[in-house]
Amino acid sequence: MKPLPIALAASVLCVSTLLADDYNKQYQQRADFLIRATAARDGDAMIKQFEASEYFRNGGGDAHKYAMPVALAKLALNPNDEQGLRFYRYLQDVAEKKPDRALYHFATYPRTRLYFQFGDKLPAWIKDTNKFDAENFMKVMVGNRESETHGTDNHATMMRLNGLLWCEHLGAADPKHKLHEDYKFLKGWAQRQVKKYYNVGMGEYDSSTYVGFTCASWANLYDFSPDPDTRKLAEAALHWQAATLATKYFHGLNAGPESRGFADQPVGNINEKPTGRGVDNFLYAATGAHTDWCSWLWFGNSARPVFVDKTGADVNPFPANVLAFSTYRPPAPIRNLATKNVKLPLEVRASKPTYYGMGDNKDQEYLYIADSYMMGTLYSGDDGIATTGTILPQTTMFKLAVKNGPDVVVFGMAQGYHKHYPVEGRGPFDVYHQQGNAAIMLTHVSGVDEIKKRIEEKKWPAANLAEHAILAVPKGIAEPVIQNGWYFWHIGTSYVAAYPLGGEAKFVDLPERAKSKDKDGHRWLVSPGAFSGWVIQAGSGTNFQDFGDFRAAMSGKTVGISKYDGTVTYTSLMGDLLSVRHPGKPGEKPIAATNRKPLVFKDWPVYESPFINQAVNKGVMTVTDGKQTVSVDVNGAVPRIEVK
Repeated sequence: MKPLPIALAASVLCVSTLLADDYNKQYQQRADFLIRATAARDGDAMIKQFEASEYFRNGGGDAHKYAMPVALAKLALNPNDEQGLRFYRYLQDVAEKKPDRALYHFATYPRTRLYFQFGDKLPAWIKDTNKFDAENFMKVMVGNRESETHGTDNHATMMRLNGLLWCEHLGAADPKHKLHEDYKFLKGWAQRQVKKYYNVGMGEYDSSTYVGFTCASWANLYDFSPDPDTRKLAEAALHWQAATLATKYFHGLNAGPESRGFADQPVGNINEKPTGRGVDNFLYAATGAHTDWCSWLWFGNSARPVFVDKTGADVNPFPANVLAFSTYRPPAPIRNLATKNVKLPLEVRASKPTYYGMGDNKDQEYLYIADSYMMGTLYSGDDGIATTGTILPQTTMFKLAVKNGPDVVVFGMAQGYHKHYPVEGRGPFDVYHQQGNAAIMLTHVSGVDEIKKRIEEKKWPAANLAEHAILAVPKGIAEPVIQNGWYFWHIGTSYVAAYPLGGEAKFVDLPERAKSKDKDGHRWLVSPGAFSGWVIQAGSGTNFQDFGDFRAAMSGKTVGISKYDGTVTYTSLMGDLLSVRHPGKPGEKPIAATNRKPLVFKDWPVYESPFINQAVNKGVMTVTDGKQTVSVDVNGAVPRIEVK
């Protein structure tokens, strides 16, 4: 390959520098807004709210989870801020009443950031109490050295990564130090986490609720570790997290399946008074999940406006506010993947590991990303019967996210087994299959007596055992047009069609929801029957003259249902023949095929696409935007990172 002429090379370098400068300027605006808005919360009001609550009073509860990011922001902006110091003193008093000294997961990552970034500017008592607690209560952060687990994935990451940072600064790398065994364990654990990411993936993958806390903890190590090898390890971890979030980031939200959560609103501000602690004087509420605010910090590009220049605009302050202090920036190829500044449409195949341990390819995932919508499906073999616990009730199996002008709206579909939110959770009755911009969900409600018996024996919360299939339809869009059994929507520059497999569907209330006010962004279109489900088809306005043209293209579409074995078939607008049969019992994946080729779940990569790729058990990820490529190899003693 011939070298570029000097003038052309200089021109390319100049353009790259300008783009980088522009990104850094916009990033700093976002970071400053997050910090400023978090600091604007009323700490005194928060203290009153905590003390008025029986849960938080006398050192109870987890006040630091909500309060420490606020104290961090206040004292970062002004180390002499009277309310900030008063607020921190209150939190320290609470910590001294707790056996864990407020070194538990959600407390330790902002507390650690405050100490290492601003400790020299703060009163000595703040620095001294932090150091004392870390030296004498390290066990809280370490947990059981015989176990790889320490609570949930994000709990362990927050405690153990910040514990490692403290050990390094306390001199525990010295074999004679009293914390040396803790240091060795924590260093090895951090290394094993990164090995897991780059070999099989992450157990708590893509969680719109929790991944951000993991990112903020790695960022603490990245910024403050005195060990160059630890900093490189943290950089590799952050690149992996940023790349995986970028893949599903769609105009301000995670638009694909996720292990824990159901992101259904993009990051932004709306003209409503916010609710929450210390925000009585705020004017504009914040929307968007914890992790999505971290993605917005890194990538920007939300469809919904964020009022960065307005006083009184709320934010989601944790963990994005803590991450906003970091010097870490995702490389350009990852940023371009996030903003979808790559060739579209884009298909991604991926696999997900066991939540704990190194089990690979447990679940499989398929994503289809177009310019104005994104559809994603998870294939899971979990039986889904448990109605409590960390994972099954919180796993999102399917999403269709559609850009709607200055907004993104999200469809979901499920039987609704887990009552907290009907289309969030891996239930025992549902299977899914997707190819391109079409998907099928089958629901077969059976074995109810055995499921009831198991729930009663385990004393789990009751399940929804109704014989129906739910399509979650976003509020605020037009009423559907109904033709030939299909329900049609025109949303922004996209079109959506849905077909109920159980006969005529109706919008209904779902009064059994356990947390009826938890989310309020959907209506419930219900297809009846023990054997039911939905076919869903998306289309882009660039492929059709208008809404009528889309409906005309769908007019000849039929959905086949075999009377022999219940196999459902549908030929999509892309010409793909999808077929899926329910396995008939919980705990099995669908019997599915595309264009008569059976879907096989063995040997799926961690990621496979034109832009992000990672084979199983190879320790390497590459991300490209067609201009530059970032590659990370963790097979050596220290990760090797290249951007070229």
